[in-house]
Amino acid sequence: SSGINAEYGVQQTVGAIVAQCRNHLNSNSSIEAILEQINVTLYSEYGLTKNTEDFYNVDNNRVDKVLYNKCGIPITLAVIYHEVARQLGVSLSLINFPRHFLLSSGTP
Repeated sequence: SSGINAEYGVQQTVGAIVAQCRNHLNSNSSIEAILEQINVTLYSEYGLTKNTEDFYNVDNNRVDKVLYNKCGIPITLAVIYHEVARQLGVSLSLINFPRHFLLSSGTP
């Protein structure tokens, strides 16, 4: 499927991704099941990926451009993932780590 377009903004696109995740979950889904579904939806179905061709392109820092191009840098991908998880009721922490950016669910 195509990414975000001029008629379909960031909030609507994230909302559609959340709805797609919810289609595969139920009220008893564990945090692990929710995170796995986010992985499947964002990376397999929607097609988000790390931009390895043009890593330093300024568009990699813009959520709207990352959703449109379906590729970005890890921090932007993490922000999108964080918001999808938040809307699905999972609280993740964004962690700045030397030369990396991580997400943590706080569970082992």
